[in-house]
Amino acid sequence: MPAGTLAFDADTGDLLADLAQPGDTAVVARGGLGGGGNIHRASSINRTPTSAGPGEAGEERNLRLELRLHIDVALVGLPNSGKSTLLSELTAARPKIAPYAHSTTRPELGVMFGEHGEPVILCEIPSDEYLRHIDRARVVVLVVDASSPADLAKLRAKLAAVTDIAQGRSQLVVYTKSDLVAGRKRR
Repeated sequence: MPAGTLAFDADTGDLLADLAQPGDTAVVARGGLGGGGNIHRASSINRTPTSAGPGEAGEERNLRLELRLHIDVALVGLPNSGKSTLLSELTAARPKIAPYAHSTTRPELGVMFGEHGEPVILCEIPSDEYLRHIDRARVVVLVVDASSPADLAKLRAKLAAVTDIAQGRSQLVVYTKSDLVAGRKRR
């Protein structure tokens, strides 16, 4: 499984394993004892046996697997707030950019490099369905259309309603589309 995978019991909803780092392992269902295979029936006379003993049945369990991306910066905003444009300007990512809402349908990843050359992974969160990915983000960037400053309150209310995922994360507010705001309000 890729790093960031969570395994839940589908029947009870209990978290069974969190494979947060590369190389993490977990057993979520035990296998049964194996039967006596060919190696146990080999002898000096019968060098290639073709029979095997029966094994025991293993544990069966219904699982729900969920992937939570490992990202440094999550770009969160209302539809058409400029998240895709910001991502494309900061990284080499080329998300779909269009003048209508919901042009991005899945999380888009991009990588930029810090002042010492370290990679910084950015992720555009396109809709409420993907807000769980901010669970592993170091910083949450709230992308707000400058011509609609009331959207910031809506966005914060949306994050608060999800759960306490966004709490404890550093947050930064970025206003986009400031060229659409006239006069003093532009500042």
